[in-house]
Amino acid sequence: MKQSIFIFLLAISCMVLNACKKEAVNNTILINFINQTGAQIQQATANNVPIGTIANTAQTGFIRFESFRIDPPMPDCDFVGIFNNDTLKSTAQFYFCGTQKAQLQPGKYTIEVKLYTSGNNQYFDLQFR
Repeated sequence: MKQSIFIFLLAISCMVLNACKKEAVNNTILINFINQTGAQIQQATANNVPIGTIANTAQTGFIRFESFRIDPPMPDCDFVGIFNNDTLKSTAQFYFCGTQKAQLQPGKYTIEVKLYTSGNNQYFDLQFR
C-alpha cells in the first residue's frame, strides 16, 4: 500500500514538473535576426542582449528575450552595432509616441536588419519578416 502511494505521488510530481516546463517554453520570445545591410555588423546588441558579429546575409539563430517591445507593426528594439567602422543605432530611437507601444507575444519571430539613410546619417532599420 505504501509503495502504491509513493508511486502515485511520484507520478503526480512528474506531471506537475512537466507542465511547468511546457509553460516556460510557451512563454519564451525567440528572435532570429537576419543581416540584410550589405556588410558585416560587429558587436551587435539588441535590448542589451549581446548578439556578436552577424555576417552579411547571415542569421543569428533564435535568441531568447524575456520581453520585446513593438510599436505595431515594427520591432521597437534598441539595436546597436558597428557597421563599416561606425556605431549605428536603430530607427526605433525615433518611436516617440507611446500610444501603440506593446509587448511582443511569446513565440518565434524573424527580424530583418536593413539600413535606413537620412541625410548623412545611417541607422539600422528592423522589420519583421
